Amino acid sequence: HSGAYYAHVEYDANFDEQDEWLLSPEFNLTEGTLEFWSFGSVYWCRDTYDNCDLNIWLVVGDVGGGDDIFLKTADADWASSWTWAKTTIDLASYLPGGPVRIGFQYAGADGAEIGLDDISLNGLEGGDIPWISEDPTAGVVPADGTLNVTVTYDATGLALGDYLAILRVKNAPAPNVNVPVTLHVVNEIPLL
Repeated sequence: HSGAYYAHVEYDANFDEQDEWLLSPEFNLTEGTLEFWSFGSVYWCRDTYDNCDLNIWLVVGDVGGGDDIFLKTADADWASSWTWAKTTIDLASYLPGGPVRIGFQYAGADGAEIGLDDISLNGLEGGDIPWISEDPTAGVVPADGTLNVTVTYDATGLALGDYLAILRVKNAPAPNVNVPVTLHVVNEIPLL
């Protein structure tokens, strides 16, 4: 797409099954947008034959550990064969609340070359919010059940002002639930 080089996977001329990965370093994102450019053959990979895919994943731990999160197949964004197409994915509703890697997977047999370039991840790394705690921090709730969670704020040592965060509730296999949290730190008003 830009520059003289790009990453690509060529198809195996022996018609062998291909499962090839490009993995990012690990990130602990609280929000983010992934953008990249890719190309491939709509004839071999999507429209006429479905012999190969460019799958995008959030990889949790090791690849294929059962907890990886499928984001999309980039083939859907290709307007025509061998023409660069931009893909944008808002990661906010997919993030599991812990470290992840971005995984680009070529999956197929007797497919075609797929190219990838100009990968950009704009996000906010985070993790624990030091002024808030939850009890319990994990649990299993039946489909029609409930679980009470106590959320405690601690303004000790914080400057005056507003503090904003997102409390992410892992809701597998459904999308995560994001709960906005606000803490207002004000001067203590003495009672008379």
